[in-house]
Amino acid sequence: MIGGTATLPCQSRVALAESRIDSASATRNLRPGDVQYVLFRVENGARQPIGFLTREIRLDTHSIPKTLTVIHRWEMRGVDVDTSVSTFPAFTPLSYRGHQAGWRYDLRFSSDRVTGTRFRSDSGTQTILLALGQPLYNEVIDDLVVRAQKLSASTDFQFRALNPGDAARLLRVRVVGSETLQLADGKTVETWVVNQTGIFDLVVTWWIAKQTGDDLQMRISGPSGDTWRVRLAVAPRSATAK
Repeated sequence: MIGGTATLPCQSRVALAESRIDSASATRNLRPGDVQYVLFRVENGARQPIGFLTREIRLDTHSIPKTLTVIHRWEMRGVDVDTSVSTFPAFTPLSYRGHQAGWRYDLRFSSDRVTGTRFRSDSGTQTILLALGQPLYNEVIDDLVVRAQKLSASTDFQFRALNPGDAARLLRVRVVGSETLQLADGKTVETWVVNQTGIFDLVVTWWIAKQTGDDLQMRISGPSGDTWRVRLAVAPRSATAK
């Protein structure tokens, strides 16, 4: 549909109050800088490399409201880049630009709607207009929303999120245990093991360092196998914030 309007589906309204962003945790855990991850799949016990992800976090403390910009650079068969901008520390989404399921999205968020365009070479440009019954988060950075919570052994909450191209959905997040994780350099780190469900039949698991809030590894478990994202290195920026 060239030049048409695409109205993305939206599930029934749910309350967002179950998610409690903790300002101190968000400020401590989401430090500006670059982090690189290696991506691989495990099928039938065999590891298959996928590529690399570099995440850059920028924090603008002078804008009103303060903003958090997250830039993902995916290096797989080619290179894709997506950029998400939200208020900080509330994580109210402001914009998203990037690829999802073969489409190139350029979206703007307001309190009651999402507007913008999506483009694919075989379909042309479509206009996006999505009415929002309730506030939501940007699912592209769902792990940052989780890391902005004050995690404990009893953590169990829900939040509503939207991934471009999919319906808004309710995600459930639970701390399911603790684990001592051994890093490549031989050091050990105490982590919270956190599960997220609600994205189709997938189970997303993060290992989040208790002391620093760093996401050290992630596993997405599904019927066809497991996909892993493991942190490689941190390259601090010279300036911590604008």
